[in-house]
Amino acid sequence: MVQIKPKAHIRKCYLSWILLLLFISCQKDEPQPVQPVESPVNVIIDADLGSSTDDLFALMLLYRYADMGLANILAVVVDRPGEDYYAVADVMNTYYGYPNVPIGIVRGNYDEPKKYIDYAGMFAGKDERVKNPLPRTCTNSSLFPDGYKLYRQMLAMAKDKSVVILSVGFLLCLNDLINSGPDEYSELDGKELLRRKVSHIYIMGGKFTKNDKACYNFRTFCEQSYNFLTNIPSDIYVTFSPSETGDMVEYRPEVVLNDLADEPNNPIRLTYDNFNCNTGQMMWDALVVINAIKGDGLFDFSPWGDVTYDEKCITTFLASPDGHCRYQMPRSDAGWDTDILDEIRRMNTMSD
Repeated sequence: MVQIKPKAHIRKCYLSWILLLLFISCQKDEPQPVQPVESPVNVIIDADLGSSTDDLFALMLLYRYADMGLANILAVVVDRPGEDYYAVADVMNTYYGYPNVPIGIVRGNYDEPKKYIDYAGMFAGKDERVKNPLPRTCTNSSLFPDGYKLYRQMLAMAKDKSVVILSVGFLLCLNDLINSGPDEYSELDGKELLRRKVSHIYIMGGKFTKNDKACYNFRTFCEQSYNFLTNIPSDIYVTFSPSETGDMVEYRPEVVLNDLADEPNNPIRLTYDNFNCNTGQMMWDALVVINAIKGDGLFDFSPWGDVTYDEKCITTFLASPDGHCRYQMPRSDAGWDTDILDEIRRMNTMSD
């Protein structure tokens, strides 16, 4: 029987395919840009409500995106210690049509941090300037679970790698989560539960162009921030929204009031009506929500890499092909801040 040998060019083709397959099989999967989603993103938002108004806009955006079928809000975690702050989440959930979204709160022996705009009392019905109490779903704070327990409950019920966390405040509850042990919700400890269930964490925090001191969100409770940030599993993608990026987007108080002129009972409108919100408020937290739900298109980014933290929570970024962290940057073309503000205003004025 005569053996027929492949021609030389065919042998070369075979060899090329074998080498290509070997090359692909040896490559480490690298994080890819996050594209706009085609189905709802399962979201837990974690905010230090009750001081700056950008937290209110972050919640508003998330409700609007949920209305559009782009987000599925699993929980709101209130990460500012104090009695009245849970009321902010409750009022916002109620007003925007999500009264059944569960709320978790931070408990523990913490001092209340500095408040830039003291609006929480209005939401809790304790401010005489607002005669009619804002509609609420639950007025008993003892009925709200600890934030980390709510995390454990929601994550235990979720499919693997199906949850996105939006951290736009302090890291107290996330630190409690990562330190937690097995409980009635899961036999996994907190770090493993986070690793299995969460695909991406978006964090409003960090400074990468001028890092002479840590950002407000990290330094306020530095010990807890440091512990959480240095223990995030390396197979969870992390996108930082640094303060210097958010510094570029301002939603002026007079524009807010004009945009909400037809909504006299809107809680954001009432906040701007009754408090001086002209305190250098920028849309820091809103950038996290827009990026997580709408994808990467409105931003530029650092390369992927790793972030290190010193004992004061000052951040340092080092590019690395094996890294799982990146940070937002303003898009390089002119008018980026206008495009972001237009998105916020469009959602803020959307009819119910």
